[in-house]
Amino acid sequence: MKIRMDKFIVRLLVFFVLMFFVFLITFTKNTNRSTTFNPVDSILSNNNVKSNSKWNLEMGINWTWNSVLDILEHFPGRGDFLPSDSEGPSVLYPNRSKSEELINDKLSVFVLLHSHNDPGYRHTLEDYYKFRAKKVLSLAVQKLTKYKDLTFIWTDTCFLERWWNEQNSKTKNELKQLVKSGRFEIALGAWVSADECVTHYFAYLDQLIEGYYWIRQHLGVFPKISFNMDQFGSSASVNYIRSVAGIKISFLNHLHKGTKKYFRQHRLLEFYNRQLSDKTGEDDTFMHIEPFDDLSFKGSCGPAKMVCVSLDLRTFKLPHPDELSFKLPKLLNGMPYWNVHHFAKVLVSQMKIKSDGYLHNVLMLPLGNDILYHTAGEWKNQYRNLKILMEYINSYKPFKVHMQFGTIEKYYEEVMRQTKRYKIQYALAAGDYFPYTRGPKYWSGYFTTRQFMKRLGRELQESVRAVDLLMSFLVYNGPGLNKQTTNYKIILSNLTYARRQLYIFQHHDAITGTAEEETVKDFKQRLSSAFIMSQEVMSELLKIALQMSCTNTALRHKHPNKDGNFNLVEKVRDVLNISIFPTAVRDRVEELTRQEVLNVSGDTTKLIIFNSFTQTRRELITVSIKTKGSVLIKDPNNLSVDFDVEIFKDIMKVTFISELPPVGISVFNIVTNSDKTIKQEVTPKKEEKYFVCQTLEMNLTYSISEGIPLTLCSKKENTCSIFQIDLLHYTPISDAYTFPDSGKYTIIQDYSWHRIINGKTFCSVEFFFKFITLKYVLQNVHGVNGRRVQMEIHDNLSKATANNFEGQFVVRVKTNIENGDTYYTDSNGLQLMKRTFRKHLSFGANVYPMTSMAVIQDRFQRLTVHSIQPNGVVSRDSGSLDIMIDRVVTAYSDGTVREFAGNTKDNLPTFTKLYFQLEKSLFSVQDGQAETLQPSLESVITNDLIQHPVQTFFTQSNFACSQNSFSFLNCEIPSEMIIANLKCLIGDEFNLDGLTLTLLRRDVSINTSYLEFKPSTIFRNGSVTLHNMFKDSNIFHGNFSFKPLEMKTFLIK
Repeated sequence: MKIRMDKFIVRLLVFFVLMFFVFLITFTKNTNRSTTFNPVDSILSNNNVKSNSKWNLEMGINWTWNSVLDILEHFPGRGDFLPSDSEGPSVLYPNRSKSEELINDKLSVFVLLHSHNDPGYRHTLEDYYKFRAKKVLSLAVQKLTKYKDLTFIWTDTCFLERWWNEQNSKTKNELKQLVKSGRFEIALGAWVSADECVTHYFAYLDQLIEGYYWIRQHLGVFPKISFNMDQFGSSASVNYIRSVAGIKISFLNHLHKGTKKYFRQHRLLEFYNRQLSDKTGEDDTFMHIEPFDDLSFKGSCGPAKMVCVSLDLRTFKLPHPDELSFKLPKLLNGMPYWNVHHFAKVLVSQMKIKSDGYLHNVLMLPLGNDILYHTAGEWKNQYRNLKILMEYINSYKPFKVHMQFGTIEKYYEEVMRQTKRYKIQYALAAGDYFPYTRGPKYWSGYFTTRQFMKRLGRELQESVRAVDLLMSFLVYNGPGLNKQTTNYKIILSNLTYARRQLYIFQHHDAITGTAEEETVKDFKQRLSSAFIMSQEVMSELLKIALQMSCTNTALRHKHPNKDGNFNLVEKVRDVLNISIFPTAVRDRVEELTRQEVLNVSGDTTKLIIFNSFTQTRRELITVSIKTKGSVLIKDPNNLSVDFDVEIFKDIMKVTFISELPPVGISVFNIVTNSDKTIKQEVTPKKEEKYFVCQTLEMNLTYSISEGIPLTLCSKKENTCSIFQIDLLHYTPISDAYTFPDSGKYTIIQDYSWHRIINGKTFCSVEFFFKFITLKYVLQNVHGVNGRRVQMEIHDNLSKATANNFEGQFVVRVKTNIENGDTYYTDSNGLQLMKRTFRKHLSFGANVYPMTSMAVIQDRFQRLTVHSIQPNGVVSRDSGSLDIMIDRVVTAYSDGTVREFAGNTKDNLPTFTKLYFQLEKSLFSVQDGQAETLQPSLESVITNDLIQHPVQTFFTQSNFACSQNSFSFLNCEIPSEMIIANLKCLIGDEFNLDGLTLTLLRRDVSINTSYLEFKPSTIFRNGSVTLHNMFKDSNIFHGNFSFKPLEMKTFLIK
């Protein structure tokens, strides 16, 4: 008995020891997977994840998109993927399991109908509206009014505004009630679903304000969510702009395909996005990622596409719940089902697989596709069948699922309720979420596709921005523009048209260059006519401004003219009767904008120059003139200025230096001068091996025999650098969207001749190749304009295509900067983001958009490249940048891209301008770890000058005004602050309805923590009541505090 008792005790002890270890293991495992830990403490020290640095830890960020790209693995023929193992913790953020209580809770499913309507893709905007969008909207209002629980979401305000204007008051009120109830959900409210990679922040913000204003005025709501179903990735800067506009949840569909499975396995499909400049989380946005990358039903419910596509019930009739069996197996889009229970069971299993990728038990089920729900039968069948299916699933308790029609906002509310209840914490992420992939290829080719259209779009942006500034100051400093003004309604109508064509072009199938050829022709027609119209509006506004300057001393520049005379002139009527014309002229839609040739005779020709930039600037002005003999250029004080001349047959290009007041107008006179003969510099012979351009600030040495620059020296910095520029032909072909997997290239060496102008105001060297002309210009001035190299590129790949040219035309700049594999490109012109050349990935993975700026640097030097339009860019070797200038697309894509395949052979002559700026480096140890880079103040000002080109007009009417130069600004704006947007709000009847003002403080190297500024002081009428544009609240008078990279938008009534 004793022996038996001893054995029993031993066994009991062994049992307890084993149970203890089981408990210990289980406890440790559950602790590691806990949903309640501190996200800052969760960052793992993985050496392969370069971006998990001390800097990120201090920011509270768990992972960045760079850290995701760092751990991608390349699989030849398949693409790049994150490791697909589902065991163990994620290297980005620890994997967590749901608690037992959460697992046993019901799955709450929100069903949302949507219809994706592009304002131009396969068809034109006009066709889409007439034959699809118009019907979709009308039926949505009818059916949501009839079916009291049905919901629908809409994105593009451009269609909604046009449809609204065609409706009666009953239909309008029905829509307003639906929107107010939340069942007709307005997503973001922007004018279009804009691209986020190649759009400039000004244009994105402008179209957002336009759409937001319309929604606010007509529907009375403040949009809270963003629905990005078809944009090709997501941008850090655009996410910031949306957060400023009050958007707190962003729904994203298109993300790198190779990351989605991993994100689903590790429950990373929802996270908070934080701006890299934000240490408080004030602007955090909740990001929701759809795990299966498809715009249609196929990716809606789970990984089995054939099951999900069965939810497209627009042409089927499910049996009533009381008669559950089909007589024969029913095929729903190819999938056989025996009865409703069978269908429901398969669907529920897919939804639970999808929901397992999230930390809660809430699921979004978006059901739609391109231009769906445009017939009454579609709405009737889809609603009826979904109701049958949902009621059956809800009533069958073993499913543990509750389905209802809902919206993204309702989904978010339920997610936050469960988050609070179960103490769920989400990862904190940052960065630009691109390049995007759908198949093995990266969608980085469209950063450069159809450069002609990208340039024309940026020209329109520059013109609209200038017009809006001019009109806003005329209105607010009044009484320059009012209802008594001649052509008042026409001015506002034409400006509205020009603006809205710019907004349409920001769409993700327009500015990207990925629409079909006929649609592209429509886009070009819209851009061209809008540019002409915006210039005509500016002509009228300049006439009003000159009238005001001649009659209103309050508008005059603070300095008197040469004689100290502020007297009013007697010929005010002459100003009203003059005709003012732009020097920028468009003759045909598919031709480049050219400069008008001025016929100069006597002293009646005047140049009227508008500077839309908020700082005083010294700028080279070039005009083309035709005259007998020579000319004199007289500045606003009637003093002669030096100029240089380039002669082309009987036309002279005259270039002179101007000094222009901030947001101001200056008038220069061009008069004939029979006493002087024009002479042009003689071009050195090609046999002369080298030539040096020497200016006040720079020296640039060229190899004349090779047709390339060699070295660049800065006198201010007392430094020299290799500065060699080669032309490359990237030979692999691709489609309009993607970039080839290979970066193979040849050097273009068909240089034939050159031309040099070495004058008083500038030194230029021009090299001529077979299909390309390059012109390098150094301005002979002190200041930022004198410390940059300007490169003008004319290419005509339409001729090259006839000679079987396929692939990319690329400019490579080579320096002795040792930047390794790190370079920076701007995110929508707002901030510089870190990029890394990853040799283990496909070449296209390393091409990024340069909206306006790119940088390489080491401890000693920094090279900044500025562009006047979007380009793709890559630093494949240390010390170099490859800038994609133009491309000929002839290849058909693999089957993963849309069916038309992006075959674009409609190249046109293209003009590109690059600026190169060499500075001493501001490099710090932090720069090697940080995800962003602070640009120098000089590079920011340079970029501002480039993005705000002067607007030049002329008149040949004889008028006089005692003050020929004046500024609209009441006070100087700090150099690190800029007016990011200023526009008059124009109502439906083309009436003025206040102003919106957006101020942006840039993140530059001299930043202090806070900058105090009073927005109202920029206007001469300082009694301003400021409201928040994106919230229903007043803002008091006084100073506002701006952090680095902070944007504030005000509504001024």
